[in-house]
Amino acid sequence: MVHVSDILHHPHFAPTVPASLESFYVVLGIALCKYACL
Repeated sequence: MVHVSDILHHPHFAPTVPASLESFYVVLGIALCKYACL
């Protein structure tokens, strides 16, 4: 089983974690804006 700490400390996955989180929050923000406009 892979732990989150192992992924965060892995040199290959470390740069991709913040990017994926950032894109997730961007999509979430757009969805909330569209929902608020309705």
